[in-house]
Amino acid sequence: MLFLIGLARGVTSATPQQQEFADTFRQAGLPVPTFFQGEREPAAHWQRSREITFAKSTRPFFDWYYIYVRDVKEKRAWAWTYAMSRCGRQKDGAKSSDGCKYEGAWPGFVTMEPGQAAQSYMERHGLKAWTASGATQSAQILSSGGTTNATIEGDGGNGSVVRLSGVLGTGSAAWRNEGGLGDSPISWDLRVSRRAGWFGESWIEQPFELGEKTGAIMWSPYGHMSTVEGHVTVRGRTFRLSGDKGRFRAYCDSNWGSAMPQPPPGGNPIDYPWGWYYAARPSVDPELDVSIICGVGRTWLGELTGSLYGKLCDLRIGSALRLSLWSWSFDRLGGKTASWASDSTSDSSGLQGVESFEIVRDNWTDWTDAYGAARVPMAQRLTITTRQHVISLAFRATRNATSRLVFPLENDLFSDFEALGAHATVEVRERAGDRAGRVVTSFVDDMGGLEFGYRVGTRGAESSLAERLA
Repeated sequence: MLFLIGLARGVTSATPQQQEFADTFRQAGLPVPTFFQGEREPAAHWQRSREITFAKSTRPFFDWYYIYVRDVKEKRAWAWTYAMSRCGRQKDGAKSSDGCKYEGAWPGFVTMEPGQAAQSYMERHGLKAWTASGATQSAQILSSGGTTNATIEGDGGNGSVVRLSGVLGTGSAAWRNEGGLGDSPISWDLRVSRRAGWFGESWIEQPFELGEKTGAIMWSPYGHMSTVEGHVTVRGRTFRLSGDKGRFRAYCDSNWGSAMPQPPPGGNPIDYPWGWYYAARPSVDPELDVSIICGVGRTWLGELTGSLYGKLCDLRIGSALRLSLWSWSFDRLGGKTASWASDSTSDSSGLQGVESFEIVRDNWTDWTDAYGAARVPMAQRLTITTRQHVISLAFRATRNATSRLVFPLENDLFSDFEALGAHATVEVRERAGDRAGRVVTSFVDDMGGLEFGYRVGTRGAESSLAERLA
């Protein structure tokens, strides 16, 4: 993290606009370190489980894979989580003395039928049910009786193909079963083929090992533009995804770490959330395919650096533009920001700073369910400005398309309010000085992805759930 602090001090001037990252190196007569761009279309090695990496850590650890599949024509959506959560350990390897409620393996599923409310199903199994590779993308959740068996396998090479298959059918392990979704087995067998993906934090992990050292949550949307084929069976009905590359699409990412976003002592958790923003305009022709994914998160790191606000995006507009960017702001360092934006693949000609990355959340809604009460913004707007482009994203969601997912970590449930049928309006323009220039792309996606997650209290729900599972 000290490296990031050094970046923050070095790349931001006192002027209203941020000094370009690449120019800092050029002015110093140094080669521009293009590895800060991250890994585009990352190899399967980058999709490996980090459980082994964190094996010697005494802190808690979580690791999960997430896949969102949609039928663009019929407006039907499904999503899977393959997750594990390990409790903190004392130096002798024993569990932390303050107890731990939520260690285990957590396979989950969400479905959204046209015009109906999203529903979710989740099981809880012992940690022994989880096995994963520390070398490539390969993980499995297998129940003791074999009635639940969820696997995800990369191709072992360049990571461009992912196979996921399985069945959720252990009713006695049901943690959540909305609308009786899991009353009959849920099964799937899918082959996902990536067209575009990105791991923007690869340079944080290697060579600096800051993810492991800080425990901060890491995120890799390694397959945000993907086609998919196979079948899904829900409530006894089988849906066949024919491989129509303009109709059936998939999104893949992964997360891991030791800590979810958190406020400082006495702070309000709702001011320290994460956000997820996904929109696409699918096309059979890769040259015309469009996808944009952004992820943001604000968390308290400690007295020295205060809060860190990380913001990352990857945009692909067919063959016209590939833009990857990130921005890290530190409130205890005078609001200084380290940033990077690149529309270049082989040299430093396209390197530029992120001048602004604004997020506006509104249409706040009171939410009440079995986990308790919360406040959720049903509309979010992003405006991102680099030297060469302005990106505008406007999302709005309905309660019907939104569900509360929970991510267990030690004694807490982190709430993630996710809409899989969000309405997204996207525009990307070139800049002409201080004026808006040519429109690079403009479209509407009525099956976009939108999230708002934070540490809202769920103690009442935790007690009832724990009793039910005891």
